[in-house]
Amino acid sequence: TAAALPTSSDSSNGLPIGNRGSESGKPLELSALVEAAIGERRREVAAAAVRGLCSPTAAVRRLSRALLSAMLSKPRRGSAVLAQASAPPSLWAALPNDDAEWEAAGMQDKLGCGWGCSHYYYKGGAKQGRVNDSSGSYCHIGTSSLGADADNLLTDQKFLKRALQWLVTDHKEADDSSSSGISSLVEQMQPQDVLCIAFRGGRPWPYTDSHWISGGNFAFANAQLFKGLAANYGAAFAEAVMPATLPLCSAVGERDAQAVAAEVVAGVARGSARWPLSAQRRLWGALSPPLGAALRDVSVESVGDWQLCIRFMAFNRDPRRQQWLARVLLQQAAAAANADTSLAQANHLRFLAPLLIELGWKGAELAAELLQSPHLRDWVTHPYKQVREEVGNTLSIVLHAATPEAAAGSPGSQCEATLQEAVGAFIAHVVAEARAGVSGAGALELEPEDDAAKASVRAARETALCCLRHCLKIGRPQSCSAHLPPLLPVVLFAAASAQPPDLSNFGRSVAVLLAQSPMSQALYDALVSAVSAIASSQSWHLRGCLLPLLKLLVYRGQFIEPRGVYRSRLADLLLRLLADAQQEVREATMPLVSGFVRLHGASARRQVLAWAVQRTRKSAPLAELHAGVLGLEALVMLAPYDVPVWLPEVLERLASFANKPQPIKSSVTKTFADFRRTHQDNWAEHRQRLSVEQQELLADMVVAPSFYA
Repeated sequence: TAAALPTSSDSSNGLPIGNRGSESGKPLELSALVEAAIGERRREVAAAAVRGLCSPTAAVRRLSRALLSAMLSKPRRGSAVLAQASAPPSLWAALPNDDAEWEAAGMQDKLGCGWGCSHYYYKGGAKQGRVNDSSGSYCHIGTSSLGADADNLLTDQKFLKRALQWLVTDHKEADDSSSSGISSLVEQMQPQDVLCIAFRGGRPWPYTDSHWISGGNFAFANAQLFKGLAANYGAAFAEAVMPATLPLCSAVGERDAQAVAAEVVAGVARGSARWPLSAQRRLWGALSPPLGAALRDVSVESVGDWQLCIRFMAFNRDPRRQQWLARVLLQQAAAAANADTSLAQANHLRFLAPLLIELGWKGAELAAELLQSPHLRDWVTHPYKQVREEVGNTLSIVLHAATPEAAAGSPGSQCEATLQEAVGAFIAHVVAEARAGVSGAGALELEPEDDAAKASVRAARETALCCLRHCLKIGRPQSCSAHLPPLLPVVLFAAASAQPPDLSNFGRSVAVLLAQSPMSQALYDALVSAVSAIASSQSWHLRGCLLPLLKLLVYRGQFIEPRGVYRSRLADLLLRLLADAQQEVREATMPLVSGFVRLHGASARRQVLAWAVQRTRKSAPLAELHAGVLGLEALVMLAPYDVPVWLPEVLERLASFANKPQPIKSSVTKTFADFRRTHQDNWAEHRQRLSVEQQELLADMVVAPSFYA
């Protein structure tokens, strides 16, 4: 496929796909556009690319945006040098009064600078890469003028308005071309698509964890283009593009218009980072009202696009550059707290989430202020699920900001202490609202009697589950490891709730995720202690909900030292549950006892056998006798396809309880039926290990009695 650059007088089609002639009359292949964009024909290519923004051909518009973005991308800086990392400035610190002071302030934009160590590598050489030309525009070193034609069009309000309208059209066509929201141009790769990928400016994004934040319409490439235009043309471009952007911001319910507005706002705000402070203040003042209004009135379909807009503005930026954005978002707090709809309240937290993610540990003050705010603490027991979910996700994001631990003596250690203090206080509040504390005598009541208090308790438990699910399944499990012991009772109390069933299933799934998290010796010890305390609860539902979690803890305990100590503690706990007063708990514990014996060998088998013999004495109560029979059944399950030397004695002892009352009789009958079923293939060999009396006894247990016998 061939393409030719249009002449300077052609303003209709921009960069057409076809055999058009250039000024020299010679066609230019697509592969030669890169060379032309940086060579002598740079201004001609730039003018054609700018005119292509308003081409009636969609492929030309896409190629023009990609080429223009590549031409505007700033050059990479030189070699890296080792620099001293300082503590991040306060998010609310007073900004300098003049441009010179702002220029002299050392900005540490990279998120990791100062967290892992006291020094970091900085690519210097072009930090002062900005020149002030005669027109007042601020251009990066290495980014020369695109030419008079391109400059005039890119600062013309009418032209930019048409370009944005075409961009909205492209978003609509992408939505209409596929039911899944994927453009047909992506499904069937065209030659121009290859160039669009090659021209794409900037590195892959985002750099940090996604945390379920995604926008179907927000295009990173478009935002990168507007960033380059704002950085190259300065305030002149912002003044030209904002009149066309404001109506798009207020187009509530029009998803494509909102997506374009989010791309423009994100690109201009990020591209203004190298402007003088006075120019940035004017831009912040112009952006704050429409941005706040757009976030207040956003539709459900556009929430993800505006989240990515905020994230694009905030990633790898010094907190002082984001002070205005943080104020805009926090100003929505009062409106959200008094809002009539739960959607507005949930959106307030959804829009704070990307800022918290990108600021990370440098936003410790914002995170602490948010966790200490009265409205967030009240929303822990909010009656609507979507608000509770966002509270849990917000807490999870703050936990991620302090993970992994900061290096001792680094600037991040003080921020980590601030974050941990705020998180600890908030988690204590959640546990108190969930009423899942554990006293010295064991776990407290499962749920209060009052209906209003019961609903509040269930809401707080669901908030904690949302936080843990976010950390354990989506993010980094290490972020919540230190807080798992106090939150474990909340998870198990939720799992034991009979109503609503969704909450119970949620609690069970989180309990399993919790047991699979990275396990240190201290964490394992704390979890085993918490489970032992909860096992003394008066609620048998709660005791039964321990078993899925305990099954994984038993398995992982064989890899954690000291093995002997944990083996003894887990054996005592399992045998205590096997002798539980509730039949359902006893029967559910039996497979865990069998698995425990299989892991720990002959010594554990002898311990369980002695325990079972002691509880099967003639004078034992029915529940205790049933526990002993289940212990014998657990030993029989150890050999489903073999008859070891110790098994005949266990079978003989177990058969003596065949005529006991229920549920003992059914347990014995089921055990012998399973034994015969699993051993019947090699029964001729297995029966040789049994005495004649034992074979007859086994036959009597397996064959049902007949009236004619």
